[in-house]
Amino acid sequence: MKNEKLKMTRSCSRRIYPAIIRNLKVAATFLPFYLSTSLAAVTPTAEFLRINPSAFSSAIANASVAYDGKIDSVYSNPSGLSTIKSPQLFTGYTAYIQDIKLAGMSYAQPFGKNVFGCSVIYLGLNSMDATDDLGQPSGAASANNFSFSFSWARNIKDNFGLGASVKQVHQKYDDVSSDGICVDAGTISKFGNCSIGISLQNFGPEIDSQKLPSTIHAGAVYVFPKKPLKFSAEIEKPIYSDLKFKTGAEYEVAPKIYCRGGYEYLREAGAFSGISAGLGFKTVWQDSYMEFDAGKPVKKIGVHLDYAFSYFGDLGNIHKVSMGFEF
Repeated sequence: MKNEKLKMTRSCSRRIYPAIIRNLKVAATFLPFYLSTSLAAVTPTAEFLRINPSAFSSAIANASVAYDGKIDSVYSNPSGLSTIKSPQLFTGYTAYIQDIKLAGMSYAQPFGKNVFGCSVIYLGLNSMDATDDLGQPSGAASANNFSFSFSWARNIKDNFGLGASVKQVHQKYDDVSSDGICVDAGTISKFGNCSIGISLQNFGPEIDSQKLPSTIHAGAVYVFPKKPLKFSAEIEKPIYSDLKFKTGAEYEVAPKIYCRGGYEYLREAGAFSGISAGLGFKTVWQDSYMEFDAGKPVKKIGVHLDYAFSYFGDLGNIHKVSMGFEF
């Protein structure tokens, strides 16, 4: 029975992946989908786990493994939750070409010295034309993938944080589905104006005899003294492909208004692809209907809105928006 299911999964994947290769040429996170045929043969399953739904992270080319204090850091390094002091909520949405939908949502809640969180990512592909091994049409195909994770983080010292996530993974291609589990783990250390982050992502047992997209990230963020400027750099090593380098920067052009940019070299897409840029805006919502009660201040909710644009040459462009709330 297991062998029969495996054959069905691989058969369905062969029908759908060529269509994905043709239609998904839009993002670095989908890179294995449009690699050469020889590399595609070793592409792991559940590639959508590599996608970061955060517009902030995308704007700096996903060089975000050393950032902390924001709820969306859970998608790059779970230890980034360790410095969160109040409840936070995140939502993100990306509209790719060919009716590809990507959405993410996460929530974090401090409990004493610990921070707990949960998050979800959904990737949906509407019905599209699929092909067989010979490139011939084989009917319509669709896919729906999602993962749900539970996270924990703690600041062990003022300058050192730990974090981990456990993910439940579900994939469905046409009528064939598969499930699995994997973990993320990471640390962030601070040295003056510099933070260093290390993260292990998507490590776990195989799903239907196919490996997960396990990846190691290491990077740093430097905050320039007396200037509203941050610079980040990161190296990424997927277990199935070459080392990658990413860099990004954020500049506060006006109070609570941020301009961001980044670059990731993508050999398959050309030297000038992999450029990203974005804007960020922060504000505070104040409930003017609430009166002071026993000396307590009016309730305020922090809000941040982020936008990112990523350029991938002939492979296409991505527009991403996300919003966060701090209660």
